[in-house]
Amino acid sequence: MRPVDFSWITTGADLGRAIATLRRDRVPDRTNSELARAIGVRVTTIANWLGDRVPRDRDKFAALLGALGATEDEARQLMAARDRLHDTKHVRGKRTPAAEPATLAPPWGELPPQVRGRTDLLDTLDAELVPGRMQVVAGLGGVGKTTVALALARRRYERGDTVWWVPAGDDVSLSSAMATLARRLGAGEGELARAGGSPHELADLCWSLVDNTPGPWLLCFDNADSPEVLAPGGMSLPGETGWIRTGRGGAVLVTSRLTDATSWGRRTQVQVVDPVGTAAGGEIVLDLLGGPHTDQNRDEATKLSARLGGLPLALYLAGNYLRSGFAPTTLAALAAAEGTVLPVLDRAAAAAPDPANPRNRLGTTWQLSLDALARNGISHAQGVLDVLSWFAPNRPIDVALLDPDALARHGLTGLTADTLYQALTGLNRVGLITRRGTEGVTVHPLVAEHALVSPHHLRTAGLAAAATLTATLPFGDGAATRWPVRRWQLVASHVECLWGRAAALGAAGHAEVLHAANAVAEALVELHADYATTQRFISRALTSAGAADLPIPDDVDDALHPPILALHDALGFLAFLRGHNDEAERIFRATVAGKRRFLAPDDRRLLGTMMNLAVALTGLGRFDEAIALHEQELSITEGKYGRHAVTTLTSHSNYGWTLFSAGRLDEAEPHMRTAADGYLATLGAEHVFTLTARHNHGRLLIPMGRLAEAEDVLRAVAADRTRVLGERHPETLLSRNSLAIALIEQGRYAEAEPILTEVLAVRQELFEPDHPHIAQTAELLDRCRRAGDS
Repeated sequence: MRPVDFSWITTGADLGRAIATLRRDRVPDRTNSELARAIGVRVTTIANWLGDRVPRDRDKFAALLGALGATEDEARQLMAARDRLHDTKHVRGKRTPAAEPATLAPPWGELPPQVRGRTDLLDTLDAELVPGRMQVVAGLGGVGKTTVALALARRRYERGDTVWWVPAGDDVSLSSAMATLARRLGAGEGELARAGGSPHELADLCWSLVDNTPGPWLLCFDNADSPEVLAPGGMSLPGETGWIRTGRGGAVLVTSRLTDATSWGRRTQVQVVDPVGTAAGGEIVLDLLGGPHTDQNRDEATKLSARLGGLPLALYLAGNYLRSGFAPTTLAALAAAEGTVLPVLDRAAAAAPDPANPRNRLGTTWQLSLDALARNGISHAQGVLDVLSWFAPNRPIDVALLDPDALARHGLTGLTADTLYQALTGLNRVGLITRRGTEGVTVHPLVAEHALVSPHHLRTAGLAAAATLTATLPFGDGAATRWPVRRWQLVASHVECLWGRAAALGAAGHAEVLHAANAVAEALVELHADYATTQRFISRALTSAGAADLPIPDDVDDALHPPILALHDALGFLAFLRGHNDEAERIFRATVAGKRRFLAPDDRRLLGTMMNLAVALTGLGRFDEAIALHEQELSITEGKYGRHAVTTLTSHSNYGWTLFSAGRLDEAEPHMRTAADGYLATLGAEHVFTLTARHNHGRLLIPMGRLAEAEDVLRAVAADRTRVLGERHPETLLSRNSLAIALIEQGRYAEAEPILTEVLAVRQELFEPDHPHIAQTAELLDRCRRAGDS
C-alpha cells in the first residue's frame, strides 16, 4: 500500500478531494451510509465532508480516517489540514475573474426546449416566490438547479417581470455582476469607485438601489455555494448583511449546494431538488437523441435513466455520448448492458442512489465518452481534458493558450496542433467541454473536480497547464497591448485558479504560475484596468507565494524570487498610477534591494525598477535624487543595450520627464525628442509608447513658450489616443488636460473650460478622491472660470 502525500491541501474542497481519493484507493466498495453508521454520523455529514465542508467534529473525522484505512502518517497530515482550515475558516480557494462590467441577462440558451420532470417544483416555487421572501433551490451539483431557476425565470419574464441573473460562484464574478446591477439602477461611476474596494460598501450600495426599485422583478443568484464568497469579512448570510438579501419590491431566487436552512436566514425557504423521475429522465435522453419517441425507445431510455439515477447532468452527457458519432453502442445495448459498461453506476442503480456524492457516477459516464474518443483515434482527449480542468471552471479558456509543444513536454507525448484540434473537437462533441463563442471553451465544475481527483492526473496535468500559459502569454515591452483587457481578465481568473493549487506543483511549477501572474499583472497595470481589482489580483498572487511584503522571507524557495519581485514591481507602479507616490517609492526601493541580491548590475529587470523608483521620486518632487538615479540607469542601459533599443528609449523618455518636472527644460527636450523619434521608427505612430513620448514633448513645449506648436502636437495626440485607447482612458484624459493647459496659456479660457469640465468628471469617476490629477484639473478649471468672470 503506497502512502499518499496530502501536502497540497489548501482549501475545504481540497480536503474533500483528499478524502475521496483515500476512499477510492482503500475502500471503494463502502457506501456513504456504511461509513456514516461506522462512525455514528448522518449520511449527509459524510457527503458534506466529501464536498467542501471542513469537519467540525475532530473526533468523528479521526474515526472516519480510520474507517477509510488511512495510515498513521496520512491521518496526521489530514488532521493537520483539517485543524488549519477549521481555525482559519478557509473553506474554499478564491478566484479572480474579470473586472469588466458583467451581463445580467439570464443564459436562456442553456434552457432546454422542454424542462422535464420539474412541473410540480416550478409551480411550488412560483407560488412561494413573492416580494420580501427568498427561495433557495438547493441540491447536489449536477441535479439541475440552474435549469429549474432558468425555467422559473422564463415564466416570470414572459409575464413581464424584470429578471436579473447574477453568477455567484466566485467573489469577482459576483461583485462584478452586482456592480453592473448597481450601475443599471442608477449608481454613478464615482459611487462605484468609492465602494469598489469594499464588498460591504458595494453590497450596501447595490441593495439600497434594489430596494428602491419598483417591482415586479426577479433577482437570481446562480451557483451560490461558498459562504465565504457570499458573506466575506464579517458579513452575515443569515443576517442579510452579505451579498444575498431579501428585497422589498421583488423576489430573490438562489441556486446553491447549501441545503441547510440555517445557512440562509428566517425569511428564506429552501427547496431541495431531487433527481428527476425515471420516466422524465428517459424523455431527457430522447430529447437529446432527437427523432420520434416510440414505445420501444422510451422503454430503453427509461431503463438508462434508472441506471443513471435520474441525475440531469449524467443524462445529458450520456445522451451526447450516444449521438456523438463515436459511440460503438446503441441506446438499447447501453440500457441492457451488464456490469462492465457502467460499473460504478451499476452499483448505484442496484440500491438507492446517493445524490450527495455524484463524482463516481458522473466519472463513469465521462469515461465512456473518453473511451469512445480513444477508440476513434483521438488518444489525447483525456490528457487535454485533464489540463483544462486545472483552469477556472465555467470561465472561458482561450484555446490559443494551449501550446502543443509545451503540453507535449509535460505528459501529452506526441501531441501536435492537429491532434490538439481533434481532441478539443471531440471533447466538445460529446459534451465534456462547451464552446463559448469566440472566447474559448469551458469545463463544467463537476467534470473538472472529477479529473482533479483522478489518479492519472494531478501533478503532471498541473505542470502542463502552467507551462502552456507561460509559453503562450505575451511578455516584454508592448505585450499588454497585443490583447484586449477582457482577454487579460479572463486569463487572470485562470492564473488565480492555478496558484490556488500550486502546492501540488512544486517550486518550479509554482514559479511558472507566478511568471504568468506577472505577465497578467503588468498588462492590467499598463492597460489601466480597474485599479482595485488589479491590486487584489497582485496581492493574492504574492500571498500565495508567502511573500506579501518585502524582503522575501527566508523560507521561500529561491526559484520563486524573480517572479515575486516582478509582481512587487507591478504593485509599485500601480501605486504610482493611483497617485500614491510614497507607497510606490517604498515598494520600488525594497524591490531594487531584493533584485540586487541575485541580478547583475546591468540586468534589464533591475534597471527597470531603478527607473520606476526615479519616476516615483519625481512624483514626490525629489528631483535631485531622481535625476541622479536616472543618469546612473541610463548610462548602464545605453551601454548594455545600445542607443536604439526600446528599453533605452524608455529611459530617455522618463529621464526627460523628470528634467521637465524639475524645470530644466533645455536639458529635457533632447531626451524627449530622442524617445519620440526612436519610438516612431521602431514601434510605429500609434504604439502607446510613441503616444506617451509625443505627449510629453508637446507638454514640454508649453513652458518653453512654443504654444502654437504645443497645441498642434497635443491636439493630435489627444485625437490619436482617443482612437487607440478610448475617450475615457487615463492617458487620453492626460492629453486633453495638457491641451487645455496650452489653451489657457494662450488666454483661450472659453475653449479650455469645456475640455477641463469633461476631463474632471471622468477623472472623478475613475480615480480615488485624493488622486493628484483630480486636484490639478479642478484647479485649472477654477482658473478658467475666474478668468471668465473677470
